[in-house]
Amino acid sequence: MKKHQNNENNSELAKMATQTLRRLALLQQKGHLDIYGDQSLDNFADNVFNTQITRLRVTHAILLITNDIKLGQDILLLNQSQSVRGKKVHVQKVDRFGFLQRVRADGETVQKPHVQSEKAGVTEKEKFKLATKITPVSDQTMHINKLPEAGDYVQTDKKRRVHLRKQLGSGGEGTVYATDDKNVVAKIYKREKVTVEKHEKLKLMVSKPIQKEGICYPIDILYNEYNEFIGYTMPKAEGKELKHFLFIPKKVFENRHPNWTRKDLVKLSLTILEKIDYLQKRNIILGDINPFNILVVSPEEVYLVDVDSNQVEGFPCPVGTDNYTAPEIQGKNFKDFLRTFGNEYFAVATLVFSILFLGKSPYSQTGGDTNAENIKSMDFPYTYGQEERAENTPKGQWRYIWSNLPYRVKKAFYQTFQKGQPHANESDRLKTEDWIQIMKKYFSDLDSGRLVQQDEIANDVFPSRFKMIGDSKQNLQNCILCDQSYQKWQLTKNICRGCLNKGEEYGCARCGKEMIFTNFEKHVKHMKKGFEHCKDCNAHYNSEFKSIQCSDCRTYFSLTYRDKEFYDQRGYNYPKRCLDCRRSNKTTSHIHKDYSQPETESRSSQSTRSSRRWCFLTTVACEYYDLADNCYELETLRSYRDNWLNAQTDGPSIIKQYYEDAPTIVKYIKQSEQYEELCIMIMRQYIQPCIQLIENSQYQECKNLYIEMFNHLKQRTTQGE
Repeated sequence: MKKHQNNENNSELAKMATQTLRRLALLQQKGHLDIYGDQSLDNFADNVFNTQITRLRVTHAILLITNDIKLGQDILLLNQSQSVRGKKVHVQKVDRFGFLQRVRADGETVQKPHVQSEKAGVTEKEKFKLATKITPVSDQTMHINKLPEAGDYVQTDKKRRVHLRKQLGSGGEGTVYATDDKNVVAKIYKREKVTVEKHEKLKLMVSKPIQKEGICYPIDILYNEYNEFIGYTMPKAEGKELKHFLFIPKKVFENRHPNWTRKDLVKLSLTILEKIDYLQKRNIILGDINPFNILVVSPEEVYLVDVDSNQVEGFPCPVGTDNYTAPEIQGKNFKDFLRTFGNEYFAVATLVFSILFLGKSPYSQTGGDTNAENIKSMDFPYTYGQEERAENTPKGQWRYIWSNLPYRVKKAFYQTFQKGQPHANESDRLKTEDWIQIMKKYFSDLDSGRLVQQDEIANDVFPSRFKMIGDSKQNLQNCILCDQSYQKWQLTKNICRGCLNKGEEYGCARCGKEMIFTNFEKHVKHMKKGFEHCKDCNAHYNSEFKSIQCSDCRTYFSLTYRDKEFYDQRGYNYPKRCLDCRRSNKTTSHIHKDYSQPETESRSSQSTRSSRRWCFLTTVACEYYDLADNCYELETLRSYRDNWLNAQTDGPSIIKQYYEDAPTIVKYIKQSEQYEELCIMIMRQYIQPCIQLIENSQYQECKNLYIEMFNHLKQRTTQGE
């Protein structure tokens, strides 16, 4: 370290060495550090370590921290010494996340720890049979002379009296009462819920007692004074329903649980999973897994309630919740079939997802169908293994939560919920014990700080951005429209791809079909408005309405429905000349051919000609549509020029500039390969709107728009040249 402190070639290394030596000196002063060595030895550190560890291991357990693997393996050989008895030496290295990792001796193989699964500890006697057919028992309501109330006594099948104390709550099936045993409550069914089937099912359940903390499994069947079946006893539950404890708005959650982290969510999921797995290993299928049947006190204390509805042998679970129902059994009557473990594993995966997403269903999405329909189609809105995010992924915090999940967790969810993936089918789904292992790894990575080392927001319940590791944080930028964080390369004009495809909704001018003026068209292509017609209507307008023989060259040309509408709306006759003849501006009885004026013309003739010169660009567009020189558009613009524009302060200079540049622009348009497109654009985007502005006495706006057209065409002409 002192050698590094004197390094003249690397000032940063020298600075770090100086700081480290100061810290070591402070630790030594406080008695946390001692220094061993032998000045008689040479300066090679390996010799010092070997000598000192050999001496000290006689009386001390030694831990050597080094990233020199060869040195570490040599030190570990001391544990094999037969001549010197000593305490064990351990060697660890610092991994890339800053955590200690064991160094193994040369030739040592990695042995997986033997973990005895609980399934191995469950005897066949404890397990229920796996049935394939529903038990043929009547669902008929049983006769009840009297339903007990608070203060009454009931009895078990062993004739033990149970005192019903105060009422604790009631629901759709019955009422729950406190008993003399503070840890046991009694559930008394409503009259219409007391059935032969329910009685037989409870007799089967209590035949295999289950005593597991947090599982409110039936203990004894209860009878009234007439020895009529009326309910059962079970362990008392505490806490709030998961639905109201966790699946609540962000602000409410933060007020109620200000100290919760993502680690607490993972721990909660593990606590619940272990109880579900306990029942499943005894061949009990819960059936109706949902956030109302789970009560939460803390991440370590939860209670499963309404266990009497669980599926046991041939007795089906008669109820279910759409959001937790597997796609293959959506829409079925739960009383009419027995669920499989594959059906159950879908509900388990959904529950884990909902806990990590604080109540959000895995199939809840932007612009999608109902959850039930999305489950049937297995349309999972979150992406995996790619940078681009799906259009239907829920916005805001949900995307951030997904982004910050570990790779292994995202993979498990995606392969379970997305159609066609390895665990999407009923027979291939991850088991509850698989999810336990996945969540244990997640918890371990959070608890050790490994994930937080990668990204400081990894343990946040509500992460504020997408996951970023290393230098990628420096390239983070928010989309200017949705304010969500992206890598800079994912943005176009500071807009994310999802926002580029969105925009203002409007209707097709012809059929009314919904269209979108996208942000790409608006912000990237700089279009002023969206296309007037939808794709289908545009195809119609571009199709042929009529074939016409040109009056000049005698060839046939097509008149489209778009052309037809234009001429019909204005009361014009259809053109008689083809596009080529109109482009060359051949002489006709109603179209002027030349744009220049011979010097020999009279003053009055020059005046008339000058009157027409300012409308060069309009004339070109009108020629394309084969309109007369005295058509409404041309006459309106000429009148506007002479009576309003010419009277403005800058009017004469604008007209003069137009005189000078317009002929060059006209020449460019007529010779351009985009002649047709340019003429259509001039007419639709400029001339027609200008006419409307003049009709509405919006003269200044007309001036601005016509100048915009002129400048736009002048720029294209310059670029074209």
